[in-house]
Amino acid sequence: MNSAMPPLDASELVWLLHRLPGGVLVHDEAGTIAWINQTLETLLGISGQDVAGRSIQDLPLDPTDIQVSQGTVYRLSGRSGGEVEWLARETLAVDQAGTRLVSLYVDVTDGQRARLKVDRMRQALVGQVSTDESTGLLNRHAVMHQLEAQVSRSRRYENPLATVMIRLHFRGAAGAQRSEQGVVAFSRMLRDQTRWPDIIGRWDERDFLLVLPETPAEATTAFKGKILRQLDAFPPISGDRGVACTAEFGIAAWRKGDDAQELLERAMDTLTVTTQSSRTS
Repeated sequence: MNSAMPPLDASELVWLLHRLPGGVLVHDEAGTIAWINQTLETLLGISGQDVAGRSIQDLPLDPTDIQVSQGTVYRLSGRSGGEVEWLARETLAVDQAGTRLVSLYVDVTDGQRARLKVDRMRQALVGQVSTDESTGLLNRHAVMHQLEAQVSRSRRYENPLATVMIRLHFRGAAGAQRSEQGVVAFSRMLRDQTRWPDIIGRWDERDFLLVLPETPAEATTAFKGKILRQLDAFPPISGDRGVACTAEFGIAAWRKGDDAQELLERAMDTLTVTTQSSRTS
């Protein structure tokens, strides 16, 4: 039995191309559009007559840096939450000279949404791993990573950079739980007293490391004074009386040639007791 498919005439071929589930666009090597099928008209919300003779660059598609098995992914311009948001395009040559091309467009919205969901979950997981559970501040590993990045920036552009190590001591607190409450309260105060570019991390049980971009050495004096004034009015730890809070400050400014470890060590070497806040209630 001869199973060869009979040849299609031009009208039958056009009918078939219009009803394909994917978009079809015929263009030349310069990207000038000759014809698109009805599926692509629907996907893009355009008319074939309106785009004929125009450049493929005029289509309402924004390029992305995403590559999938179907080709390069484009996002539909102005779409947000619509049924179709991403199309993958693969281009094939019709003739050997490569002067007549066909671009095929496939809806990859479901796959892209799934990928974005996975990315958000991964980012959330990284956030959990990089933060201290009690205070919500960056943990030691994460704040050190940020310090290294800021030192790298200062070495490249010679921008000022300062680090501040703060070590708390609680006297009269009834056990570790009360001290931890004080650490959490102090971390909230630090957030309130720092700028949005400043980076705060919990370095150790009662140690905090602050990375202050664009901050010269002389500016740390004012910052330290602001923290000391807040420390004098430090809120009481619930249930405690006569609690004293002592803070040690270690401050170091970046010097040309410093790496992150050298800057950190210099800040730790300068830790000194600078104030003691106590109260009775």
